[in-house]
Amino acid sequence: MTRFHVCLTGIAAILSACAAPAQTPPPEPTAVVRESRFVAVVDSVNQSTREVVLRGPEGNSVTVTAGPEVRNLAQVRRGDRVVVTYGAALAVEMAPPGGGGPPAEVARGMARAEPGERPAGAVGQRVRARVRIQEVDPVTGRVAFVGPQGVRRVVTPQNPAMADFARRLRPGDEVDMTYAEAVAVSVEHADR
Repeated sequence: MTRFHVCLTGIAAILSACAAPAQTPPPEPTAVVRESRFVAVVDSVNQSTREVVLRGPEGNSVTVTAGPEVRNLAQVRRGDRVVVTYGAALAVEMAPPGGGGPPAEVARGMARAEPGERPAGAVGQRVRARVRIQEVDPVTGRVAFVGPQGVRRVVTPQNPAMADFARRLRPGDEVDMTYAEAVAVSVEHADR
């Protein structure tokens, strides 16, 4: 198992364990891990601005800015064929409002490649807050809400008890929610 997969698996386990206490025991949170992998060609690398332009398999280009926490960017050169693995893990817990709501909390974490390794990293955050439901899909239990940072999120509970809880919600309802998400990216040289 690669370091990337271990990182995603660890993030998923941590995220699935981030439960906010509630008066009534809520359904157990679940984590969803998604991963995609593709070969891209590096069109350009600007070491001073840390911008990397990648051309995907369908010819589409995307510009990525590597933050200061990204190590080993100097290893990436124009013309390199790289394998980009993108993964995301998401966990969510919802409970009826109770006792004045959970204290708003945002916790962040990150991991990055060691010096000399290929570029890779993961970032994640856990948010605990009272949120107002915007939309509910009564069939799947998918819920749309706006978090305390003003970002709209859409989650589909994977746990049947959590999905049943979500299906009973209506737009405008408030719930105490803990949600966490993480993204990991790994770049390796592709076979030529």
